[in-house]
Amino acid sequence: MLNSIAKMPHDLLPTSTTVNVNLDGSILDTDAGAGKVAALVEGHFRSGGQHCQLTFATREQLLDAQTSPEDHAGLMVRVAVYSAPFVSLDVDAQNEIIERTTYTL
Repeated sequence: MLNSIAKMPHDLLPTSTTVNVNLDGSILDTDAGAGKVAALVEGHFRSGGQHCQLTFATREQLLDAQTSPEDHAGLMVRVAVYSAPFVSLDVDAQNEIIERTTYTL
């Protein structure tokens, strides 16, 4: 996905490409996993990508934030063209974010 986005003609609309990538936060539990994320981002920019917004919240964390918002005040998520605290969003927006696919490497 990131390679395809990096190939777009960014010179026609500079700084207009926003890429949201949801990854399972457990990938950061090991040095190898963190290295994979770093390589993913570095590869995207070396290939011509201009933007990459990473989110590491798991589905379980998001569901828990819905039922216990007081425990997740600092949980930030990408909404559309902005980031916001998950618990500040209405339930429809929260559900949309929860339903987004989470990828693992």
